[in-house]
Amino acid sequence: MITFCDRERRIIMKKIPVFVLSGFLGSGKTTLLVDIIKKARDKGLSLSVLMNEAGKTDTDGRLISELDGDLPVEKLLDGCMCCNKKSEVSGAVMKLAETNPDMMVMELTGIADPEEVADALAEPELMEHIELKKVISVLDGENILDYNSIFTAERAMVKTTRKQIAFADALIVNKEDQMDESNRKKIKRVISKENSVAPVTFTSYCQVDLDDLLFNMEGERKPFSLLKEEKNTDEHTHSRIQTLKIEFTKPVKSKRAAEALFKELKPGLIRAKGYISVKREADVHLIQHVMKKTYWEKAQAQEESYLILIGLELDKDNIVRRWNELGVNDG
Repeated sequence: MITFCDRERRIIMKKIPVFVLSGFLGSGKTTLLVDIIKKARDKGLSLSVLMNEAGKTDTDGRLISELDGDLPVEKLLDGCMCCNKKSEVSGAVMKLAETNPDMMVMELTGIADPEEVADALAEPELMEHIELKKVISVLDGENILDYNSIFTAERAMVKTTRKQIAFADALIVNKEDQMDESNRKKIKRVISKENSVAPVTFTSYCQVDLDDLLFNMEGERKPFSLLKEEKNTDEHTHSRIQTLKIEFTKPVKSKRAAEALFKELKPGLIRAKGYISVKREADVHLIQHVMKKTYWEKAQAQEESYLILIGLELDKDNIVRRWNELGVNDG
C-alpha cells in the first residue's frame, strides 16, 4: 500500500501522468498501446498499464504480456470502467501507482464513455498521485461512417462513439489506407461537428509521432473541476451489447469457414477476437474480426482455443449450432 511517507513524497514529486486510450471496438487501440510500450522502453521510461475488457477473457492483455512480461499491468474484466467497473478504477490505479512509473496508460474497452472514466479519475485520493494528461481517441476510418446505419436501433452506441470524439484531446483516424478521399472529407466533417479543437491525425496501423502525442508533456489539461461541471448527467448504458465466449476443443476446419460464419452473423456481430488452431496448419492464430474484415496472425501457443464475440443480441446457442452445421469445427 502507499504509505503516508509516500504521499508526502508525492507532494514534492511530480504526479504520475496518465494517458487514456479511447475508441470504438476494433479501431486499433491495442496496436497503439503496443507501440507506446516499445517507445517507452526505447526511451528508458517506466510504464504501467490499466486494461479494460468488457468480457471475462483478456485477449488483448495476453498480447501485452507476450510483449513485456515484466510490465506492471492491472486488468478490469467483465465490465466497463465507465459504469459497472467504475468503482474498481481507484483501487487498480493506486496499485499501479505503487510501482512509481514515469507514466501510466489506460486502454478502455471499445464501448466506454471516456468522460465517465475521467470522472472516476477525479477522485481526491487519486488526484494526489496522478494527473490526467490526455485522452486519445482512435477512430476506425474504415467503418465510422457506417455506425449510424449499423446502430439504427441502438442510439446509445451512436452517442458513445460521438462522446469518444467529443471528449478527446487528440484524435487518430486509423485505417487511412482503407478510405478514399470522399470518405476522408466526410470523416473530417463528422469530427468537426463533435470536436473542432483536438488535433486530428490520419494514419494506418496507428503509426503516429509518439513524441508529439505523449512524451513531450507540456502544459495542462482542463481541470477536473471543470470536467465535472460540464459532465452530461444522462445515465450511461450499453443496452443490448453482448460479449460471448466460444471455446474449441479441436482445430477449426478452415479460415474460410470461420469467416463465412462471421458474414452470416452480420450486422449484429461487431467484433470478434481470440486464438484458434486451424486444421492442417501448425501455428496457432490470433484472429481479429472488425465489422467487415477478418485478420489472421500467427501467435504463440495458448492454453485454450476460443473466440470472443461482441455485438448486438447475439444468440450463443444459435451461433454454436450454426458453427457446427457449417462444419467450421469439424476437425
